[in-house]
Amino acid sequence: MVPPVIWHGTLSDSYALEAAVHNNCSCATGHCGAHLAMLDQHWLDHVLFLRFIREQLLKEEGVTCRSEQSARMR
Repeated sequence: MVPPVIWHGTLSDSYALEAAVHNNCSCATGHCGAHLAMLDQHWLDHVLFLRFIREQLLKEEGVTCRSEQSARMR
């Protein structure tokens, strides 16, 4: 039996995750990599952590607002 996966983020975070999975889904049955990642507690916790420290990482790397917008467009 697979242990349950628990989302530790906010409702807003869950909407962003849902959109990311939807945008990266390559299946019709829920068996693509994007959907399978949702079953991995460690992966979910890591994604949430990175979302939490994103601004700090961008600041440390010296990413300017313009560079950040370019990265989003890719």
